[in-house]
Amino acid sequence: MKGLSRLSSGSIRLRTAAVLTTLATLLGTLTMTQPVVHASSQPGAPTGVTGVAVPTGGGGQITVSWTAPTSNGGAAITAYAIAWNPGSGELNTGGSGTSYTVTGLTNGTSYSFSVAAWNGIGWGPWSAASANVLACTYPGAPTNVTAVPASQQANVSWTAPASNGGSPITGYSVYVYPGGQQVGSSTTSAWINGLTNGTAYTFTIIAANAAGWGAWSAYSPYVTPTADPYFSAVMNDQPGAYYRLDEPQGTVAYDSSGHGLSAAGMGAMTRGVVPGALANSSDSATTFAGGSFTVPSSPYDDPGKAFALEAWINTSNAGTQQGILEKYSATEGSYVMRIQGGHLLVMLCNNGTTCPYQVASGVAITANTWYMVDGIYDSVAQTLTVYINGGMDGQVSGVSFLSTSPDQPLRIGARGDDGSNGFQGQLDEAAVYGSALPAANIRHHYLSSGGAPAVTVTDPYATAVLNDHPGLYYRLGETGANPEVADASGGP
Repeated sequence: MKGLSRLSSGSIRLRTAAVLTTLATLLGTLTMTQPVVHASSQPGAPTGVTGVAVPTGGGGQITVSWTAPTSNGGAAITAYAIAWNPGSGELNTGGSGTSYTVTGLTNGTSYSFSVAAWNGIGWGPWSAASANVLACTYPGAPTNVTAVPASQQANVSWTAPASNGGSPITGYSVYVYPGGQQVGSSTTSAWINGLTNGTAYTFTIIAANAAGWGAWSAYSPYVTPTADPYFSAVMNDQPGAYYRLDEPQGTVAYDSSGHGLSAAGMGAMTRGVVPGALANSSDSATTFAGGSFTVPSSPYDDPGKAFALEAWINTSNAGTQQGILEKYSATEGSYVMRIQGGHLLVMLCNNGTTCPYQVASGVAITANTWYMVDGIYDSVAQTLTVYINGGMDGQVSGVSFLSTSPDQPLRIGARGDDGSNGFQGQLDEAAVYGSALPAANIRHHYLSSGGAPAVTVTDPYATAVLNDHPGLYYRLGETGANPEVADASGGP
């Protein structure tokens, strides 16, 4: 072939010009194909990895989502890998989608996730880990739903679900039938207001957690609210805190004043004891045997320049010191109402050891007997007064208020400073007012409870006087030599 020469070695050498001419002749108009270009690198890391718990189907599932890498390395991404911690789990999604639901996780455990991409050349780097995501499902249904009726109210309580679904319970909702009212609660009890006396009601409860609302409980037994004159009388005087102490169970005493000052109980006590103090109500009481309730300090139970304390007591041992309503500490003072020396004692204190203003009842407290007891500080009249069963029974004057305990709790059924000297017996209807109740209002409370006045009257004039709730009322109709003049207003 022209242009080729044999070499001594037997090789053939192509002269450049001759080769080019020969190739052009042979190829003619032959079309050349484009060369194949292969990917030269792995893809980048995905970004924006997030997770969302899937509560359905019993939970244990989290849907992981992410954004594809900004660089695919020169070839299409065909799969992703997901890794999670804790557990060191890892899986291949088998597809190019940018979300995947990971199953088989443990409810109540928080997981973080990382994602890597595959493009046929190799796996790219892992993404940054996502924020922790809690695997959970919906909570179970509450149980043991009960209700205690009052006037136009009911106190509903229940037991938390056996399973919270792996996430803490965040709240409850109470559904009222009939009426359809729904009331939220952050605890396992709620007061339902606005009910109609004489109508039977039942209640069901549902719990919520981070996943959402769970299942409704079984309905409670029906209860029927009835008129409660004592409750109405107390509420008309706007108490700062009011504890009916009638919860059927549990260690919380709920505040009926509307201020939400729930009291936490500890120690030995029995709830739902019947009958309670009120003669004209089915309301129950709490029996104390070393336990007490503590109310966090607030403006409502730290009244400042005037106050009224009221409670119903039925002690099993009148000879020992027993706290009823107290709020003071070793360094700060306020008010004390207790049994001491067989009498009711009310004190104003400037600390735990100095209580310069004290007044005791003239009436001796008898064991196993109900009494309505009141302690009143009137800052205008500068008096400290005790009442037994609606009647004034002791007073000191020239009283000036000392100091309050803004950061000290109110104790129900024990000493205010250390919780000792617990009440022995039943307490009911404990209330604190931020003003001095007039004598007529205190007498009205007692009469509204069903307590009978000391003297029965029937004529219209006397009836009209008693309807205005006098503190004292002497008809002066006694006969005989040196008769004892009776108080017809209705006290002890």
